[in-house]
Amino acid sequence: MVPLYTHSIPIFGPATRLPSGGIVAQILRCLDIKGCFLPPSTVADLYNEPDGPKLLKSLSILCYAGGPLPESIGNELIQHVALCQFYGSTETGQIRQLLPQKEDWQYLQFHPSENIDLQAVGDGTFELVVHTNDGTKKFSQLNHTFPGVREYRTNDLFLPHPTKPGLWRFYSRRDDIIVLLTGEKFNPVPLELGVQAFPGVSGALIAGDGQARVALLIELQKDHNFGSNPEDALWPGIQRLNASTAGPGRVSQSMILIAKKDKPFVRAGKGTIVRKLTLQAYEEELNNLFKGSPKKSTPSFLLKPTAFRLEDVKTLLRSIIENTLDGVTVDDSLNLYTQGLDSVRSLETVTQLRAALESLDLGRPLNWITLELIYNHSSLDELATVLLNWLNDGLCPERIDKVSRMQNLLSYYEQSLLIHSGDLGTSDTNLERKLNVVLIGSTGYLGQYTLLSLVQDPKIGRITCLNRSGTAQQTWANHASTKQTFTNEEWQEKITFRHIDFTQSKFGLDYEVYSDLKNECDIIIHSAWQVNFVLPVGSFKDSFSGLMNTIELAAISKRRARILFISSVSASGMYSPHSSAEAKVVPEDRITDPNEAMHTGYAESKHVAENLVCLASAKSGVTASILRVGQIAPPTGTAQEVLWSEKDALTGLLRTSKSLQMVPSDLLDIDWLPVNEVANIVNLLLHQDRYSKDEIRFYNLVHPTPMPWTEAVPVVQNWCGQPSSAAALNDWITAVSARQQHEQDNLQVLPSIPLLSFFEILTKRGPAHKYAQQNLLSIDHATQIKPIDASQLKIWLDALS
Repeated sequence: MVPLYTHSIPIFGPATRLPSGGIVAQILRCLDIKGCFLPPSTVADLYNEPDGPKLLKSLSILCYAGGPLPESIGNELIQHVALCQFYGSTETGQIRQLLPQKEDWQYLQFHPSENIDLQAVGDGTFELVVHTNDGTKKFSQLNHTFPGVREYRTNDLFLPHPTKPGLWRFYSRRDDIIVLLTGEKFNPVPLELGVQAFPGVSGALIAGDGQARVALLIELQKDHNFGSNPEDALWPGIQRLNASTAGPGRVSQSMILIAKKDKPFVRAGKGTIVRKLTLQAYEEELNNLFKGSPKKSTPSFLLKPTAFRLEDVKTLLRSIIENTLDGVTVDDSLNLYTQGLDSVRSLETVTQLRAALESLDLGRPLNWITLELIYNHSSLDELATVLLNWLNDGLCPERIDKVSRMQNLLSYYEQSLLIHSGDLGTSDTNLERKLNVVLIGSTGYLGQYTLLSLVQDPKIGRITCLNRSGTAQQTWANHASTKQTFTNEEWQEKITFRHIDFTQSKFGLDYEVYSDLKNECDIIIHSAWQVNFVLPVGSFKDSFSGLMNTIELAAISKRRARILFISSVSASGMYSPHSSAEAKVVPEDRITDPNEAMHTGYAESKHVAENLVCLASAKSGVTASILRVGQIAPPTGTAQEVLWSEKDALTGLLRTSKSLQMVPSDLLDIDWLPVNEVANIVNLLLHQDRYSKDEIRFYNLVHPTPMPWTEAVPVVQNWCGQPSSAAALNDWITAVSARQQHEQDNLQVLPSIPLLSFFEILTKRGPAHKYAQQNLLSIDHATQIKPIDASQLKIWLDALS
C-alpha cells in the first residue's frame, strides 16, 4: 500500500532466501533506494556490515515493525534518517498511528479513532487491548478475523512516556517475561537487543524460566572471527549491559552459551527469532549449563593473616560482591539489595567469603557466615564492620534485639491508625442479602483456592480482587479452567480485578473505584504477605503498608466491613505458658509478647501485624477475625489434580531430602490442612463472623487430628528412593551444608540451601505445641475434615515428583 500512496517502486529481496543484513546491503549498493521497511533484527544485521552505517544513513526514511530497534542504533540513525515504527499483527492488521516527534522515535502514538486501550498489568507496564463493535467493522480487521469477539488481548506490553501522555514504548511480549526459581521476574528483551547490536552477533536469547540464574545463548555471524574464545571477546560489552540491567537479569560469564554453527536460531519468515522453538532446540545444552556448578572465582584481593584494617576488609568484600554482580560497582553505604544483590548472588557471596577466610587458616568456625548475616547487615559498610570485629577480636555478631525491633515497628504503625469519632459505619443485618467481598491477594496459593470457594458460593455477591500483580486475572483464568466447575461468563459476572500499589494511599486506586469499595464492601480478606523466611522483619514494609490500607478501608467503610486477616502459627511459634502448671496450648487469643514469635522476620512481621489489627480495633473501631494458619498442604485429590506451592519451605525440604536420600526423623507431627479445606473454612468464617458481637476473634487453623511424623518417615523414605536414611534435623542440616560447600549444587537440587537458618530455628523450638481450637471447631465443616494418612501423603509426594 505504501508504494501506491507514494508513487514509488517496491523492491523485494530474493524469495528463496531469508532476509539478512548482507542481502539488503547488496541491494542498497546497486540501487538508489530512498526508504526501507525492515524487521529490527535485519536493521541490526545491516548496521554491522562494514559499510552498514553509511548505507543506512543514505536513506530518507527507515520503517520497521515486529519489535523494538536497538537503542544505540536508533539514536545514531535518527540524526540522519526519519525513523518510523509500525505496529500491528496478523489478527488485528495495522493499528493506525500518528507520527511522533524526532526525539520520541522509540515511541508509538496510536490514532485516537482506534478502539483500543492500554490496561495496567503491574510493574508499570500496560497491555494493549483491542475492542470491536458494529462501528469498527469498516476499519478494524479484527471484526473479520474473529467475528463476534469484542475484546482481543494482544499480550504486547508497553511503557508510557514519562512526561508526554499518549506516547507508548514497546516493552515486551507477556510470554517473554522470565520467572526465576526465586520468583523474581524480569524482561530479557533489552539485554538481548543490546547483545544483538554487537558486531559479529546475529542473535541473542536469554533463558532461565524456573532456574536459579539466567543463561545467555548467542548466535555468531559465520564470517566474523572472534578467535578461540568468543565469550571472552564479548564479555566486556555484556558487562556494560549488565550495569543497566536489574539484578535477576544479569548474566554471569560462566552462563554464556555460543550457538553451534550447524544449529542456527529458528527464525520466522520476516527474520525475527522464534524464541520458543530456538530454546527448545538448545534445551539439552542449556540444561547442562544450568546443572553445572557456578565457577569458583578467587577474589581479586586477599587479606594477609596479620592485624586487619577496616579498609582492607572493605576491599576484600568489594572484590567479592562486585565479582558476584559481574563487575557492577557498589556503593559502600547503600543497601546491597538495591544494587543488584539477590538471593542467588547472596549465596555466591557467602560461598566466596567463606573460601577467602578459610585461606587465612585462623582455626575458627565459619558457620556464622550465612545468608542471614548478609540479609541483616546488607550494606558493605555494615558487613565490613561485623567482619572486622570477628577477625581482630573473635566477636560474632549478636542477634539484633528482636523485642525492641518488633515493639518499635508496632509503635510506628500505631501512630498512623485512624482514631474513630464514634461515627462508625453500620453493619447491615439483612441476612438475605448477598455479601460483597474484597479479596486482597488472589494470586497466592491460598488466594486462588479462596477465590474459587467464593465464586461457587451463592451467598456471595460481588468479589473485588485487589492484587499487586498485573496478571492476576490471567492467573485466575488459568486456575479456574482446570476446575471446570463454571464457565468464564459465570465468573466474569461476579469478579472484578483491580491492580493496586500497597505503598500508595488508598492502594493507588481511582477515587470512583475506591469510593465504590468503601460504600459496598462487607468483608475484606487480607491474604497478601511477602513469603520469605530469611529476610529480617524490617524488610516487610510493603506488606505492612498493604495492611494499613486494609485497616483504613475497613475503618471508613459504610457497612463496617470486617477484616479476615490471614496470619501464621509462626506468629506464636515460640509460645510458652506464663505458668509452669499450664499446658503448652496456644490460645485462640491475642499474644502480645514479641518473644513468642518464631525467630524469623516473617513470623515476627505476622506477630506485629496481629497486634496492629487488635490496636486498630480499639482505636479505629474495626472488627476482625485473625486466622493463624499452619502448614498448608496440597489439595485433596488424585496426583494429577495436586499442585504444591513452590514458595513453601516444606516443598524445598522434601525435594532436598530426595536429592540427599536423607529424611529428617524428628519433625513436628503432620497437622497440615489441605489448601482447599483452608479456603472453605475462610469462606464459612466470613459468613459466621460477619455479624459476630466479638470485635476480635482468633482461630488456630491446624489439623484437629495430626498424623505422627514417625508414621510419615517410612512413606517419605520410600518416595526418596533406596537407600534412604532417616536422621535428626540437625544432622540433615549438616549434610545439606556439606554438600553445598563441597559440590556447589544449584538450587534446583538443594532448594533448601537459602532456608538453612530457618530450619536451624526449628531445631530449637522444643516440643510440639497444642492449639486451642474451640472457635475453629464451632464450624461443623472443621470437625469433618478427614485425617491425613499414609495413602494421602503418598498421593501428595507423587505429585511433587
